Amino acid sequence: TERIVMLQESDWFDFYERYGVEFSVRSGKNRGTECFSCGEKKMFVEPENGLYVCKLCGHRGNHLVFIRNLFKKMSKNYPNPLVVDFAKRKKLPVKDLKSFGIVQSSTEVFVPVWGIKKQLMGLRPYSFSQNKIYSVAGQGSRPNFWEVGHKGQPYYLFEADLDALAFLIMSKKKGLENNVIAFPGTSFKQEWAKYLKGKRTIWCFDHDELKGKEPHKFYPGEKGVERACEIMQGQTANFKWLNWAKGDYERPTDVRDLYISCKGSATKFFDKVNEITEDFKEEEDKKEDNPIKPIKITSFEGLCEEFSKSIQFNPTLKRTLAVSCATVLSAKTQGDAIWMFIVGPASSGKTTILD
Repeated sequence: TERIVMLQESDWFDFYERYGVEFSVRSGKNRGTECFSCGEKKMFVEPENGLYVCKLCGHRGNHLVFIRNLFKKMSKNYPNPLVVDFAKRKKLPVKDLKSFGIVQSSTEVFVPVWGIKKQLMGLRPYSFSQNKIYSVAGQGSRPNFWEVGHKGQPYYLFEADLDALAFLIMSKKKGLENNVIAFPGTSFKQEWAKYLKGKRTIWCFDHDELKGKEPHKFYPGEKGVERACEIMQGQTANFKWLNWAKGDYERPTDVRDLYISCKGSATKFFDKVNEITEDFKEEEDKKEDNPIKPIKITSFEGLCEEFSKSIQFNPTLKRTLAVSCATVLSAKTQGDAIWMFIVGPASSGKTTILD
């Protein structure tokens, strides 16, 4: 299911106006505009929930229906000068931008945000002056599922839509069916982990310059991958990344830069991607002077005591831990193997027991 983000009252009017709707009529708290269906100025938007309805022809919907209708309308206007301008600036083919859903109103270029079932969930405007793609209030901060559903194929994960598009263009030229998801920046969220459980993942974040101030300087791309690794905690089938340093790439570099440097050669592009793809290991795991040492436990009560230091240890968790230990010990007995599922709400100790 897709979560619809709710706005405060009156903010819904700003949402529609952001996409060119002009409210010229009022009816109580509601504001009216020209109907998308019949063309009469009888369509009103409710400020509490953003729903709209035409009091003449009955056409109605929510902000997602509005966005999808607007997208269909703008998709018919090809080729158009702003998208061509956008393509030249980003050095990406116009025909590919069209196939992946880049559209234009009379004044702006928009990048689509796709849901996991390939339904349109938003349109994000591109600012030529700021050279940046912006989010719009009411659409939320969500992954952009550019291409998903190819079972058994890896999931390539990006921190920006244009990197994902450049990768998709090369995948298309090579005839590959990769899964491609772009996140809004490097801040991977816990709620997105469900989309990647059991998947083969390759994190294609940027090779950034240092950011921040001493003593807290960091590389945003590397930090983003590290954070994602912490959140996933081994839930993916693998956790690989593009280690740009392995290929001695200068900072800053990203996947779109790599695309541009390959001058249209998909074979060269994927050769370079594969050269720097490797398992991601946190620095702490690499330090020989800081090995992980097991705690010596001689009794079940001693184990419970250790658990209680890091988590609220209640009777239910104690019983679950006992059954988990019994399951592990059963591997040494004869007969069929015992399989167990631990079921519980978030932050109830499941991962702690596995660790």
